[in-house]
Amino acid sequence: MVKGLAIVLAATLGLCSCSYMIHDESEEEISLAQCPAPVKATIEKEAKGGTIEEIEKETENGKVIYEAEIVVGGKAYEIRVAPDGKLLSKELDD
Repeated sequence: MVKGLAIVLAATLGLCSCSYMIHDESEEEISLAQCPAPVKATIEKEAKGGTIEEIEKETENGKVIYEAEIVVGGKAYEIRVAPDGKLLSKELDD
């Protein structure tokens, strides 16, 4: 009986953990004005001479990342920026 209870408890905890992870992710489209100042500065620097198409604030496992789609010189890029303004990645978007 104790063994069976332990198995049920372990399974329940596993399901709760998975459920928590699923709900811990979010994505929200925001404007440049809604970005923290360091993030806004980095996005504007990377888009200099181009256009900012879209900005999303993403939360993954409790970490916030800002993702922007920019077009510079006719090429589309996706950049990821940390809340402190650090450029995390810049990729050519095919």
